[in-house]
Amino acid sequence: MLSDIILTTVLVPFLLGCGLFIAAQTLPKFGFLGGLLTGAALFGIYVLLEGWPSIPPISSKPKVALMIVGATVLTMANMAVRLNRFVLVVGLLGFALFWIGWSRVGDTTMQPRFAALAVLILAGGWSFQSFKHPDNPGLFWPVTLIAFAIGGALISLLGAYIGLAQAMGAMAAFLGGFAFLTYALLLLRPNKTARVLPQNLYQVAFLSLMSVLIAIGLFAPEVSPVALAMLALVLLMPKISSWFLQLPSVWQPVIYGLATIIPVGVAAAIAAY
Repeated sequence: MLSDIILTTVLVPFLLGCGLFIAAQTLPKFGFLGGLLTGAALFGIYVLLEGWPSIPPISSKPKVALMIVGATVLTMANMAVRLNRFVLVVGLLGFALFWIGWSRVGDTTMQPRFAALAVLILAGGWSFQSFKHPDNPGLFWPVTLIAFAIGGALISLLGAYIGLAQAMGAMAAFLGGFAFLTYALLLLRPNKTARVLPQNLYQVAFLSLMSVLIAIGLFAPEVSPVALAMLALVLLMPKISSWFLQLPSVWQPVIYGLATIIPVGVAAAIAAY
């Protein structure tokens, strides 16, 4: 059983992330195709762990799967429409918050959870509104999303929701596969810069992660709303990523990662208290 968990939660997602890196470096015009591949990989990882979604969905977990598909399609469609990123992210996740949590909207005891998730939605929307790539290695955003996924997995695990903790961990492994090969290229060939992924790919990944985290925040039996809200600091880290550009390129993602994991550790400590 442990070998199955390692295979589905770590190995397969990690290899898919490695495949994304290879595709990004070899395929021309990777923006549109890359977004579709990212969404398909995340959907496949989620289905591998949670099963194929029922249609129409009758519970939160199949709704999350359909949100991953919907977020991918709408993000790619927005390449033509060019809707404001803040509006798109907040609109999609606001819909997800009420759709996934519809059965709990009228429960007043759930208000702190809804509020914490709303903080995350607004922080994510604000961060993507002024999305930019200040780093040459192209690792600040992957590290941010990996830390966010790990934080969500820990909060889910400590909140007694093991199933979706596994899903968040698997998505972190997927992003980790891409980040691992990107950093390996930086170490082995410092004069050759890996292709920086376009904003759409990170937006698809973030929307997918947030869809899972919304289900965790609303349905984990012992989740901490304060711990959830603390993860907003992770989403704001790209705003200060330019501070790390003064470091040698090899150390930039390492030091940035150590800084980004601090709010994750605080959130986990709060969740465990």
